[in-house]
Amino acid sequence: MKSKLGRTKSLFSTVSFLILTMVLLFGMVYGIRYVCYKQDDTNMPIYKVDTDDKKISLSFDVAWGSNNIDDILEILDKHNAKATFFLVGSWVDDNKELVKKIHSKGHELGNHSNTHSNTTALSDEDIVEEIQITSDKISNLVGEEVSLYRPPFGEVDDKTIDICKSLGYQVIKWDIDS
Repeated sequence: MKSKLGRTKSLFSTVSFLILTMVLLFGMVYGIRYVCYKQDDTNMPIYKVDTDDKKISLSFDVAWGSNNIDDILEILDKHNAKATFFLVGSWVDDNKELVKKIHSKGHELGNHSNTHSNTTALSDEDIVEEIQITSDKISNLVGEEVSLYRPPFGEVDDKTIDICKSLGYQVIKWDIDS
């Protein structure tokens, strides 16, 4: 009887240890993830914003072509929806009236670089230039500064995020890609 009781206690201790280990591991993984997501001093782009509201954030990267912009704006108007348009500076050069139109309809404008270059392959100075030139182009057209930056190709590293933060930008990515 004593050995059966000893085995039961041993089994209970082992199972308890495994459960406690799993709970601690789960807590650490999700705790670290939560802390990194919630703190402003982390080098993480924003992929999503947790909310209890039933909302989505709709965004468009606008780097070339303008054929669909009016159709997109019409659909957004029809459904009383707003979106963020991340604009490439070279596109802004060729589509000044569309930039003004997007803004006048109440949509948010963001920066998507000047030449759609992968910032992870650029020098610090070139990254600043890619961002600043586009921001200047947009603000000169609409009279407002932009504060959102979406990296071309979704490629981003700590250097780019640090530079964006120093310039007052939030780096925005996506959690669902069309």
